[in-house]
Amino acid sequence: MNEPSKLAPVGVVGLGLMGSSIVAALLAAGHPVKAIAPIAPEAGEAPERIAAQLRQCVGAGLIGSVQPCLDALTVSEDYSVLSDCVLVIECVIEKPEIKSAVYQKITGSVGRDCVIGSNTSAIPISELPEVCGAPRTVPRYSLGRAGIHDPLSGNYLRRTNRSPVRGAGF
Repeated sequence: MNEPSKLAPVGVVGLGLMGSSIVAALLAAGHPVKAIAPIAPEAGEAPERIAAQLRQCVGAGLIGSVQPCLDALTVSEDYSVLSDCVLVIECVIEKPEIKSAVYQKITGSVGRDCVIGSNTSAIPISELPEVCGAPRTVPRYSLGRAGIHDPLSGNYLRRTNRSPVRGAGF
């Protein structure tokens, strides 16, 4: 996908290996991405890591070229760039105090209709309400290979072709 996107922007907070990979996948699917680097060195390193992943997408025939994807990428340390995002995915280190601070910054920057998700692995997603401190910030579903897991009910939801995020497959 290399034409200008009419899709709403998606935010990603944390640009380590996981965050950068998620950004590259979203860009390859045609989404404009607002990426937050909460650690200053990530702001400098992430664009090249993302470009390298996009070059692999070109090699695999998934996208035609890298530059249109990079043109749809904003990297910042300022959380206010997330204000128009419909979805924000948190990808920061697995420390409750850091996640809590990040969620406070995200919720202070986005609209009430924004979906906030987590790429957590070490902290059970069912424990994030405690970490986040407010029900509005609770990412209730986690994406997994088998589908979407709802930790509150214990059920896996089936994969569908309907998704608010193009290319996600859920």
